[in-house]
Amino acid sequence: MLDLVAALGVSSGISKSQVSRICAGIDAEVARFRERTLTHTTFPYVYLDATYCKVRVGAHVVFQALVVVTGVSIDGTREVLGTRSETRSPSSSGVSSWSGCGAGD
Repeated sequence: MLDLVAALGVSSGISKSQVSRICAGIDAEVARFRERTLTHTTFPYVYLDATYCKVRVGAHVVFQALVVVTGVSIDGTREVLGTRSETRSPSSSGVSSWSGCGAGD
């Protein structure tokens, strides 16, 4: 949280308590997204896409994949089904581990 306050700069006028409230709101929104059900339609096509980013983990900088799972419904609309970060290739972690990607599990 201190990093976020520092990144915004002292002159931004955002206090630590304001950052905490903002983060709490984001956490609640993410929880709603992850806990929603996907029973409103079927998804005959599901795609995984990843982008690799350098991420600081402790004292080390490592590459992590941000993986987005997108489903295409019967009527052709696309919907993000879940997201996940991976420290290794998504294909090496096995498809079965994606059953809990965050959509109603």
